[in-house]
Amino acid sequence: MARFVPEPRLQEQRKYRLPFRLGASILPIVGACFVSNLATVLEWTGSVGILIAFVFPCALQYNSVRLCKQMFGPVGHHTQYHSHFWSSLRLVRMVAVCACSGFVLVMAFNVMNDS
Repeated sequence: MARFVPEPRLQEQRKYRLPFRLGASILPIVGACFVSNLATVLEWTGSVGILIAFVFPCALQYNSVRLCKQMFGPVGHHTQYHSHFWSSLRLVRMVAVCACSGFVLVMAFNVMNDS
């Protein structure tokens, strides 16, 4: 919600809180109308968990390093905790590619099991 309503004081107002809560609660209710088997729901949510656990952190790391390089120069993202292995964009790309491949594989298995 902070992305859409940047001021923290305004985030507490009901007119801003209500649409976000409705958006978060209506999607599962609508999904429950179409899917009667809980195992199917858990398979698909587990697949999305791969994205949340592996792909999104890689995207955040990649974009933060890119923005730090733009703002502070080529070594602006180096801190005392920087290491060439863990802060490598090659490693971030490799993890993202492996995670996306795993996501596609899991989604293919989900589709084949549903058929």
